[in-house]
Amino acid sequence: RRHAAPGTHTLNDLVKEVASLGYTLDTRSQETLTKSLGKIDDGTDVGRAKLILIHEKLLICLQPAEYVCAGYVDDKDAAQTASPLMHYALNVPLYTHFTSPIRRYADVVVHRQLLANITGEDISSDMGVVLAKLCLEINMRTRSAKAASADSNSLYFRAFVKIAGAIEEKALVSAVLDRSFDIRLVSGIATGRVYLNSLPVESHSFSDGTLSFVWKQERNAAGQDEIGVPEDVRRQAINLFDTVTVCVKPVARSNTPFTVAFYLKPPAGCSEEYIEGGMQS
Repeated sequence: RRHAAPGTHTLNDLVKEVASLGYTLDTRSQETLTKSLGKIDDGTDVGRAKLILIHEKLLICLQPAEYVCAGYVDDKDAAQTASPLMHYALNVPLYTHFTSPIRRYADVVVHRQLLANITGEDISSDMGVVLAKLCLEINMRTRSAKAASADSNSLYFRAFVKIAGAIEEKALVSAVLDRSFDIRLVSGIATGRVYLNSLPVESHSFSDGTLSFVWKQERNAAGQDEIGVPEDVRRQAINLFDTVTVCVKPVARSNTPFTVAFYLKPPAGCSEEYIEGGMQS
């Protein structure tokens, strides 16, 4: 099982993002990277959530680990690194696992190879080709299983919101766009996107990775803006890794019964007249 080193460009971008939090990611090796990640968790729920979010961003920089047949690694792959079979995450030049044959079919394959070697069993000359194809199939099945697990967790959360009703949760900003931003709940149970066109804002701007906007004032019973809420109180800026409070609400739709919407909770004195339709999940 091999795991290639991350691409330099995307990893450097993550280093800059983490530096904005006041932390340093040492990417000289997997060992130094692990040590620097350990310094981010300050023991709080938000600290742990930041570490998880950074780890998820790191995984995006990394190529997924994959099963390969050692004698059938593509020449182009071998040319890209001095150690084409290295496992970057474990910081070892060669690695295979065989500890859980009841859980992973790949472990059964390794067990059978070891048994054949110990007993002196004759192995077909084309077995390498068979194993290479088998590795491709296992890699595909592994990706499918992870995707199914993620979809299942998402469906469970959306079904819960539909039954329980709107909930408020602390969240971390995971990405900032010109008219929206992505969040990850501190609890880790869901991710979503908050769209400005679903929030009662008067104006907005985007510059250098910061999304700024001004909330509308809260209206009184007569439908008029309340007086006395200055603009600087209603102005808010969203940056990467900010901690925010979001409201998660079920959206009534006939074709997609478990759709939820993520809304940013406004400061006191600002309007909470959310506009349904800008957010879908």
